[in-house]
Amino acid sequence: MEARVITLNPESERLGILCKRLLGLAGGAFASVAPFPATDGRGKTAKAVATDRTGPGFPLIPVASLAIADSHMRAWEAAFDGTNASRAAFFEDDAMVRRADEAGFAERLAGALEESASSADVLMLGCFSSPAMSFLVALSGCARPAWAPRGEAGEYTDAPGVATGFHAYVLSRSGYYAAREKVYGRVVSYLDYEMQKLAAMGDVRLRAARPLLVHQTSTATATERAAESTAAAAREDPQGAAAAFAGGSSSSRSSFPALVSHCLDDLPLGDHVSARYVTNVELFTIFGVAFTPMYIALAAVGFLYTLLFILLAAGRLSDSPRAARALAVKVLAGLYAALALPDVIVYRRWREFLLGGAALLVIPLCVFFASPAQR
Repeated sequence: MEARVITLNPESERLGILCKRLLGLAGGAFASVAPFPATDGRGKTAKAVATDRTGPGFPLIPVASLAIADSHMRAWEAAFDGTNASRAAFFEDDAMVRRADEAGFAERLAGALEESASSADVLMLGCFSSPAMSFLVALSGCARPAWAPRGEAGEYTDAPGVATGFHAYVLSRSGYYAAREKVYGRVVSYLDYEMQKLAAMGDVRLRAARPLLVHQTSTATATERAAESTAAAAREDPQGAAAAFAGGSSSSRSSFPALVSHCLDDLPLGDHVSARYVTNVELFTIFGVAFTPMYIALAAVGFLYTLLFILLAAGRLSDSPRAARALAVKVLAGLYAALALPDVIVYRRWREFLLGGAALLVIPLCVFFASPAQR
């Protein structure tokens, strides 16, 4: 069985390290592990990224979901069209086999492949089985979560009912055909959720390796990434240490606001999923800016701030209620500006800064200045 690592940087040294490591750990399960060039959606609109494979999506669809879907679909076509392959493995470039999982990896992988050969169209080597994660992905597709029936657990796999995350999986030819019929041209969310919906409708059989064989640096907490880096360094593998840490750190740098994301980076929300990752999942796109749960959280903070001001401070801070309201808005705006300063100065995220400020201040501004002017 051939394996492909989907990446925007197929020539990078880190990708070479990852491919060699996966090939070595698999113990003969993979005939080859090679990089596969991903679709680059950075700085593009959904219209520019959409293809016949993905379809146009819906007006506010995250650009990332279309780029990811097109990348994986092209990799599927390369694996199955014009070949006699019955199954193929696919990884994203932030896939990570933890040092603690190396012992027995080949045996557990072989057991999962054998156990799922006749019982699964999609074998998730790494996934998130948390209903909360599935619900978050469902929000981006404007659809209710899709729960597949739980199946009987085996020695190496089970059918968890909810399994999102497409950073490491094995797809069968029958699963590929089902996706071509049901998903191609109809992508409205992230591809893992589209496949989850197929599983819920009974169009594909989905199982997950247990325990998970492959994790993801971009979803891991800072402590987990640092532990992997330290373990690699202790084994005199500095390149492996850099590879273990690189995916998560780059993802952290892309999060907004950077200071808040840095604080959330070591807060786990489920099995191997940091709060930073969850709060920065793209839900929809407006004016080229990806809206995430963080913007919703900013709006919620603005609402709570307004409520507390009305309940505790209105009319007590000053003889002039209007002056008190203006002061409250200035304080909130000042705190936000200080919080987002690195995003403006270091990363030049002006659009994110302005839209985040709008989300935070829209409720206070509307409430504080809706009443008639008073001195």
